[in-house]
Amino acid sequence: MGSSLVVLLALSIALAYAQDPGDVDFSQDVDFQEPYYAVVSDSQSDQTANIEFSGVRVAPSTAVTEIEHIRLSSRGPAVIRGNGTRGNNSAMNNATDTPTTPLFDYSSYPPVVVKTAVILTKHAGTPYDHDVLAPALDIAFARARRDYNVIFDKKDYLYEVDPAPTDPALLVGRTPGCWMWNASGMASYAINNSVNVIVGPACTDDMRAVNELTTFFDVVTVTGAANLIDSTSGYRYLTRCGYNTYDMWTFLIKMFQHYQWTSICVIYDFDSTQFSVEAASLIQNLKDKALVPYDIRINGTEFEDFDSIPNHLKDCGRQSRVIIFVMKGHLTRYFLIQASRQKLLNGEYVFFTADIFLEDIMGPSGNWKQRDGYDKEAMAAYQHLFILTIRDSKGTLEYQHFATDVRHQARRHYNKTSDDDVVINYYSATFHDGIVMLARALRQAREKPLFANQVPPQVPRSQNTIRFMWNSTFRGASGRVYINPDGDRSDDLTIYKMINGTMGHFSVVAEYFGLVGNYSEVEAINWGTPDGSPPLNQPLCGYLEDLCIDTVTAAAIGGSLGAVVVLAFLIGCLVCYCRTKDARARADNDWIAEWEDLQMDVVGAGSSRMSMNSLNSSSKSMSKPSLQSDEEGGSLRKRRKPPPSNGKLGFANWQGRLVMVIICEKQLLRLNRSMAAEIKLVRNLSDEHILKFLGAVLGPDNVAVLGEYCSKGTLQDLLADETAKLDWIFRYSLLSDIVKGISFLHGSALGCHGRLTSACCYVDGKFVLKVGNYGLPTLYRKAIPHELNFQYYASMFWTAPELLDYPNGPGTQEGDVYAYGIILQEVILREEPYSMYTIEPEEIIAKVRTPELFFRPSVPSTDGALGLLSLMEQCWQEDPMERPRFPQIKTSLRQMTRGAVEKSNIVDLLISQMESYTADLERMVEEKTLAFQEEKTKADALLNQILPSSVAEKLKKGEAVPPEQFESATIFFSDIVGFQTMALESTAIQIVDFLNDLYSLFDGTMPKFDVYKVETIQDSYMVASGLPVRNGLNHAKEQALLSLTLMDLIKSFKIRHRPDETARLRVGLNSGPVVTSVIGLAVPRYCLFGDTVNTASRMESTGQGLKIQISPSTKAILDGFGLFTMKERGEIEVKGKGKIRTYWLTGEKDDALIDAEPEPEPPKA
Repeated sequence: MGSSLVVLLALSIALAYAQDPGDVDFSQDVDFQEPYYAVVSDSQSDQTANIEFSGVRVAPSTAVTEIEHIRLSSRGPAVIRGNGTRGNNSAMNNATDTPTTPLFDYSSYPPVVVKTAVILTKHAGTPYDHDVLAPALDIAFARARRDYNVIFDKKDYLYEVDPAPTDPALLVGRTPGCWMWNASGMASYAINNSVNVIVGPACTDDMRAVNELTTFFDVVTVTGAANLIDSTSGYRYLTRCGYNTYDMWTFLIKMFQHYQWTSICVIYDFDSTQFSVEAASLIQNLKDKALVPYDIRINGTEFEDFDSIPNHLKDCGRQSRVIIFVMKGHLTRYFLIQASRQKLLNGEYVFFTADIFLEDIMGPSGNWKQRDGYDKEAMAAYQHLFILTIRDSKGTLEYQHFATDVRHQARRHYNKTSDDDVVINYYSATFHDGIVMLARALRQAREKPLFANQVPPQVPRSQNTIRFMWNSTFRGASGRVYINPDGDRSDDLTIYKMINGTMGHFSVVAEYFGLVGNYSEVEAINWGTPDGSPPLNQPLCGYLEDLCIDTVTAAAIGGSLGAVVVLAFLIGCLVCYCRTKDARARADNDWIAEWEDLQMDVVGAGSSRMSMNSLNSSSKSMSKPSLQSDEEGGSLRKRRKPPPSNGKLGFANWQGRLVMVIICEKQLLRLNRSMAAEIKLVRNLSDEHILKFLGAVLGPDNVAVLGEYCSKGTLQDLLADETAKLDWIFRYSLLSDIVKGISFLHGSALGCHGRLTSACCYVDGKFVLKVGNYGLPTLYRKAIPHELNFQYYASMFWTAPELLDYPNGPGTQEGDVYAYGIILQEVILREEPYSMYTIEPEEIIAKVRTPELFFRPSVPSTDGALGLLSLMEQCWQEDPMERPRFPQIKTSLRQMTRGAVEKSNIVDLLISQMESYTADLERMVEEKTLAFQEEKTKADALLNQILPSSVAEKLKKGEAVPPEQFESATIFFSDIVGFQTMALESTAIQIVDFLNDLYSLFDGTMPKFDVYKVETIQDSYMVASGLPVRNGLNHAKEQALLSLTLMDLIKSFKIRHRPDETARLRVGLNSGPVVTSVIGLAVPRYCLFGDTVNTASRMESTGQGLKIQISPSTKAILDGFGLFTMKERGEIEVKGKGKIRTYWLTGEKDDALIDAEPEPEPPKA
């Protein structure tokens, strides 16, 4: 089959890129400068194969299976997997995992060339050995050149493993294959060769040694490992893109603090460098957070004393109820099985461990399953274990494309024969991301030097490069990379737990967000306790059960005091206690509502009636999006309806009061200690500008939050209501209320809102805005659809770019400021976010995610909102640290409004304004009356320019203007000979200037004569006399005098853009009966009708330049005056009239005659 394959790919490439045609050798790289689509066809089967970038998968075709991969530059291999053309192959057309093209083309920018040293171990057997990382490094360097035009002129400084020292003391704390003297020696060689950048080392001690040199010599260093260094803050030019053993425990410590666990037991393997350092970091971290650690050491390598495990667990039990295992997974399994046998899995204890790379306990085989007869017991025990991991990035498109590229690179250049031989691990991704981030920083530093007037150096200074490297984010193969202000990575972490009944599968129960430094529980955690609440830090009777009085002793004491007295006393105390407990329980739980308790028929906002049944039927599904896509997938954003809110909103009557019902995306919640703490927190919050929490429905079919009634609905609804008149004072008042509400939340125990949108802002009957939907993460947690849809992306419009990867994250104060900026856009334009764009929400969010694009709403300058525009742009800055705080926003609003909207509410504002208006009312009326008269005069003057004054007066009086016939009038038409040729040879501006100059001259002459200017059309000028005011037969004389005057003026008229040319005016006059009428209502026009008008037009069109042609009827009237000289022209052909004898009006008697031109042949009209 291969011999019959006729490859047309080379020809396609040649035509597309102007390369020499010829066959393509598939064993060599084919370099494409841009994404390219090509077709390979088989001459026998006439089937075609699609060639695209790596990752695209289409239906297999046997006709093309012999072709494997074609290398497309550094983008990855081309994969041939299908038949058909691009247009009709739905699988190819719908492919979503094609790598993206670089956002900017830096190919025309000056390249940044940096001398680079790669310092790594080789043949050391470590997961970050050069043998493992080399393909990933190649991909990163190639991408740096392609995306940022940064060329890493690299040289490898590799060192092999030295023989292990004979002194055992030298092995303590050392990683095999990592010897810092080798690394520091290589760094010295590199620095002597004037390198600008060092990539590596990966070993912790090696990194410490190298950075002593790089810090002194100002050399930027990037590593994806060196995890055992607690912090990089001591190194000025080091950026670590991998996790570190100190911060990895932050997630657990946050949980410990949340659940008030202060005594922690750590059991760790001291014989492993990795585990001993992790345990030491954990213990130090606990101490730094004022927690009390208790540690137990075991030798994991030689551990065979399984009988000692119960004793270790008992030792922990005497100090703590929280136990952390820092050891290999198989040892953790032994401890958990023993814990089960010791009856410690009853919910009183909680167990944690770490599986950072999801390869040990979370591995494919499942650590609990060892087929040793204890698997069932182990699986039951593992349901009580919480496993800390780094957030898995293997499901992201970035990682998938990266992995495909690495495998291909390894096969092509590192002699790997199959994908199974290629090692792709966490460190491959972190080193790759570190290099690409460095390339981006180098490019930014090259374009933005430290000093504004500085000439950009060829290689940016180290301190400038670090400025763009630190405190930045990047979406890479290892996930969302956030480099903090110290140059260290703050990783996203997850906690897994085996869910009961899932046959040994683990699920994510909580997530930690490194960027915001907080965590969120994905699902309610089953702690294994009878009431579902988390374990206590210390049992009620103490760790040793020595805090409870023995019942026998109590009975003996009671007997000594008298059984009857004691019994009566105890009964009395019990009754009082039960009453107090019941009253407290009723008070604590009076917020719980049942769905059936909500009144069925309620009044909604805007007095619209709605049924609770309809609310019930729709509450189980997500609220209907108001931003929707049509059937063809096109955007219907022009509907100008607001995007979906956090929950469906309804109104009901509960316990005798109207309440708002905010439906949550849940169906059932169980009240546990964590949720009770959330409820208690929000119940204690009270402020005029936050929505008061009244209660909640927890199921079984609906979950909803009940808030105080706000009759005007949400701010989103108010802005979308076209009938609502919102002046700027009112809008400023609403915006000020938001600031007050959010400022209160920021100063409360909540710390921030976290999900602020215009749909979370409610307006009551007094037009006071109240911020709602705060706190209660368990109730408000967003349901993430399996397929991210239109509504999901539209709901993220208010989410800050740095928080887009954390849809259920806790939020930040800076994120609230960003959301406020989006609300400002809504308030200014009264349109939904990003309404000025027609692209889909998914594409909008993708652009917002990309810092380089800085994609935000486009808001034009608007009267009344100039200050808000500047504030809005500050609020949505890319860097969270550059956004203003709400106290600053409050000050800015006060300055804009001069305190006008700092009243307590809009009613107070209106009352204050009314008092001021009353004092100034008389003055205002007088001023308005005077202004009205002035405007009326202007309007009358304008109307008189459009219509004859007699007609205008009738219209102003409301009188009808019927058609009117005039027995005799004279009509004047004129134009410019050769105007069309001039128009073709001149610009539009020049023609406008010419006509404006000409007709300004004519208009200035009109008042001298008893004539009325009817209209102008381009160079045509129409004048009437004898109408609308009759003047006997004087109309012919007036028109003749006007014509002669204009002829005199035109001779001295200069054409501005043709000063050497003279405008040649020609005029036609005709007298006779005319009918007039006012036509139209919106723009009325005074129109003339009749054969007299048509004939006058023919007199003009058949005339000659600088001459006045008159009809026989006009000549007859002029003869009666005896004032004018006329000359017979002869007969001319007039359309519809036949032959007519016409005359030239040459002047007034006793005046110079108008020069006559040679008589041409009479034209036909």
